Amino acid sequence: LKQAHYEEKLQFEVRINEQREQIKRLESKLEQSQKEASNERQMVITLQSTLEAHNAHVETMSKQLDQARQARKQLEERLEVFKVTMDEGKTAIETERSTWEELIKETRKEKDHAWRKMGEEEAGRLRAESRY
Repeated sequence: LKQAHYEEKLQFEVRINEQREQIKRLESKLEQSQKEASNERQMVITLQSTLEAHNAHVETMSKQLDQARQARKQLEERLEVFKVTMDEGKTAIETERSTWEELIKETRKEKDHAWRKMGEEEAGRLRAESRY
């Protein structure tokens, strides 16, 4: 009985360690996703800044006004495509982050449950031993 309990306890500890590792991996992935989202936001700011600088330049160059308007239109179309792509990426990252957070939450619940179960079994074992 003690051997079986010891083996079961070891299995719980292995599962707990595996869950800890899984949590670390998920937290690392979440951190990486947040960094990517931050980089993408910075890229949008940079593109918007570039567009504003370009607009100022276009206004000062009256003899190339038609060419500047065409370039601005192209930049705005690219920016719109980028914004759409960013929105899709942001949605995907948020969905993925939500999934990771849920997985972390579930893993923590499983770990807590395993600890409680192990504690209950340990208490039951101690009560049984104290009766003998």
